[in-house]
Amino acid sequence: MKNKGIFLLITILFAFVHTTSLQAQESSVNGDDLLGHWYMERMTIRIFKGDNGKYFGKIVHLENQENFRNLTPDTALILRNFTYKGEKEWDDGTVFVTFINQHLDCDIEMLDYNTLKMTARKGFISKSKTWSRVHNYTSRN
Repeated sequence: MKNKGIFLLITILFAFVHTTSLQAQESSVNGDDLLGHWYMERMTIRIFKGDNGKYFGKIVHLENQENFRNLTPDTALILRNFTYKGEKEWDDGTVFVTFINQHLDCDIEMLDYNTLKMTARKGFISKSKTWSRVHNYTSRN
């Protein structure tokens, strides 16, 4: 009976340590985890950190140029001025929405290391898109 109690105590202790370790790994996101290449709806974006410490994103590849024939170097920079707020969130930035030709307020949330959720807002309307990290990106020029 005493052995069962010790076994139960060790099992509970192990479960607690394992859970605490997973939570520590999850909360170890820092602002620069956003850097890199991301894919969303026929385009690849490179997210980089500007000299001002804010985060920006530029289109580096389009699968269908026809939909973006009016793209200029200025509008290719579609993410601007994001600030890392902690808790896997970047905000105070804008996203350029090509099909309406407007910059909208936007927030970014990192769901996991390889998945972002971007939410753009105009007035009371908002829309979210999921982006996936691109590993080992090579230019397709």
